[in-house]
Amino acid sequence: MLKSSLFLALLAGATAQAADLTALEARWLQAASPVLVYSQNLKLPIDVIVQPQARASDVPLAMGYAGGRCKLVLSLRGNPQAEAVFAGVPEP
Repeated sequence: MLKSSLFLALLAGATAQAADLTALEARWLQAASPVLVYSQNLKLPIDVIVQPQARASDVPLAMGYAGGRCKLVLSLRGNPQAEAVFAGVPEP
Protein backbone atom coordinates (compact mmCIF):
# COMPACT_ATOMS: atom_id res chain seq x y z
CA MET A 1 0.00 0.00 0.00
CA LEU A 2 1.47 3.32 -1.06
CA LYS A 3 1.39 6.36 1.18
CA SER A 4 -0.07 9.45 -0.46
CA SER A 5 3.26 11.34 -0.45
CA LEU A 6 5.05 8.43 -2.13
CA PHE A 7 2.21 8.10 -4.63
CA LEU A 8 2.40 11.83 -5.41
CA ALA A 9 6.14 11.57 -5.97
CA LEU A 10 5.63 8.65 -8.34
CA LEU A 11 2.77 10.43 -10.07
CA ALA A 12 4.78 13.63 -10.43
CA GLY A 13 7.70 11.73 -11.94
CA ALA A 14 5.51 9.83 -14.36
CA THR A 15 3.49 12.83 -15.46
CA ALA A 16 6.51 15.07 -15.76
CA GLN A 17 7.86 12.70 -18.38
CA ALA A 18 4.58 12.78 -20.30
CA ALA A 19 3.83 16.51 -20.04
CA ASP A 20 5.02 19.71 -18.48
CA LEU A 21 2.50 20.38 -15.74
CA THR A 22 1.64 23.88 -14.62
CA ALA A 23 1.64 24.75 -10.92
CA LEU A 24 -2.18 24.81 -11.03
CA GLU A 25 -2.31 21.31 -12.58
CA ALA A 26 0.07 19.97 -9.93
CA ARG A 27 -2.11 21.55 -7.24
CA TRP A 28 -5.27 19.93 -8.64
CA LEU A 29 -3.53 16.54 -8.80
CA GLN A 30 -2.38 16.97 -5.21
CA ALA A 31 -5.98 17.75 -4.19
CA ALA A 32 -7.10 14.59 -6.02
CA SER A 33 -4.39 12.43 -4.46
CA PRO A 34 -6.65 10.71 -1.88
CA VAL A 35 -8.89 9.47 -4.69
CA LEU A 36 -5.91 8.42 -6.79
CA VAL A 37 -4.30 6.57 -3.87
CA TYR A 38 -7.60 4.85 -3.07
CA SER A 39 -8.04 3.76 -6.69
CA GLN A 40 -4.50 2.41 -6.75
CA ASN A 41 -5.09 0.47 -3.53
CA LEU A 42 -8.13 -1.13 -5.20
CA LYS A 43 -6.04 -1.77 -8.32
CA LEU A 44 -8.47 0.20 -10.47
CA PRO A 45 -7.16 1.12 -13.90
CA ILE A 46 -7.08 4.92 -14.05
CA ASP A 47 -5.64 7.32 -16.61
CA VAL A 48 -4.86 10.95 -15.82
CA ILE A 49 -5.37 13.15 -18.88
CA VAL A 50 -4.23 16.77 -19.00
CA GLN A 51 -5.87 18.75 -21.78
CA PRO A 52 -3.46 21.15 -23.52
CA GLN A 53 -6.17 23.84 -23.73
CA ALA A 54 -9.60 24.02 -22.11
CA ARG A 55 -12.69 24.76 -24.19
CA ALA A 56 -15.21 27.35 -23.00
CA SER A 57 -17.63 24.65 -21.77
CA ASP A 58 -15.05 22.46 -19.97
CA VAL A 59 -15.20 21.98 -16.23
CA PRO A 60 -11.78 21.97 -14.52
CA LEU A 61 -11.95 18.33 -13.41
CA ALA A 62 -14.02 15.52 -14.89
CA MET A 63 -14.15 11.76 -14.51
CA GLY A 64 -15.41 9.18 -16.92
CA TYR A 65 -15.14 5.56 -17.90
CA ALA A 66 -14.04 4.35 -21.34
CA GLY A 67 -12.56 1.13 -22.63
CA GLY A 68 -12.60 -0.50 -19.20
CA ARG A 69 -10.56 2.30 -17.62
CA CYS A 70 -11.38 5.27 -15.40
CA LYS A 71 -10.40 8.63 -16.89
CA LEU A 72 -9.51 11.66 -14.77
CA VAL A 73 -9.47 14.66 -17.10
CA LEU A 74 -7.93 18.00 -16.13
CA SER A 75 -8.99 20.93 -18.33
CA LEU A 76 -7.22 23.76 -16.55
CA ARG A 77 -5.14 25.67 -19.08
CA GLY A 78 -7.00 28.80 -20.04
CA ASN A 79 -9.94 27.85 -17.80
CA PRO A 80 -10.93 30.68 -15.41
CA GLN A 81 -13.05 28.26 -13.36
CA ALA A 82 -9.94 26.29 -12.45
CA GLU A 83 -8.27 29.21 -10.74
CA ALA A 84 -11.50 30.42 -9.11
CA VAL A 85 -11.86 27.15 -7.19
CA PHE A 86 -8.55 27.73 -5.39
CA ALA A 87 -8.94 31.51 -5.02
CA GLY A 88 -9.81 31.27 -1.30
CA VAL A 89 -7.53 28.31 -0.50
CA PRO A 90 -4.08 29.19 0.88
CA GLU A 91 -1.04 27.64 -0.77
CA PRO A 92 0.35 24.71 1.23
